[in-house]
Amino acid sequence: DPELQKVIALIKSGDVTIANREGPIPDISGQRLTGFSNGILWGEPALAKDEKAMGIDMVSIANNHSTDWGGEGMLETMRLHDEAGIVHAGGGRNLQEARRAGILTTPKARVALISTASTFRTNAGANDAFGEVGARPGISILRTRTINIVTADQFARIRKLATELASTLNPAPAPDAAEISFGDQVYRVGPAPPQSYAMELYDHAGLLKAVREAKNNAHLVVFTI
Repeated sequence: DPELQKVIALIKSGDVTIANREGPIPDISGQRLTGFSNGILWGEPALAKDEKAMGIDMVSIANNHSTDWGGEGMLETMRLHDEAGIVHAGGGRNLQEARRAGILTTPKARVALISTASTFRTNAGANDAFGEVGARPGISILRTRTINIVTADQFARIRKLATELASTLNPAPAPDAAEISFGDQVYRVGPAPPQSYAMELYDHAGLLKAVREAKNNAHLVVFTI
């Protein structure tokens, strides 16, 4: 397709081209891999070499489909990219590896890539070993809380409803509470926009640390989410 060839020429023209590997590409024919949940993605294992032929140098692994075939499928996807000579970031055998930057050395500079995801499947996040609990393969995740911004009048009505429906598991909000959790949602008084997102402090700090470490080892750091 001549039009696609124009796109590929553009991709190849870059000093460094970075893409998102949205779905895993494990060989499922000879392995006992299980697809998790509905709407799973799968691509042919040869895609990694196709990406390289198209001029893609680095890929982000962390996204909402990374673990569609479990940790094993994600690790196999990473292995195939290693085999194809494509640097990747965002996935690993443990959290330390998943957060760590992938680094590409070019004739002009060293480029580091850090990848994370704020939408992901349950148990997609990588974990480091702890005591007798082994490490879990997965991706670098950034957990967030959605905060609904409402007017003072709306906040008063939510407080009234949360108080009326209070229970042992869901106690009534304090009279002076500036934030109310009700129905798995968080509410605060404030101006628009109607929603904001608060990052989980542990994930936020871990990603900032990864960026600082990457900058010590590269000329340019790229962060993808």
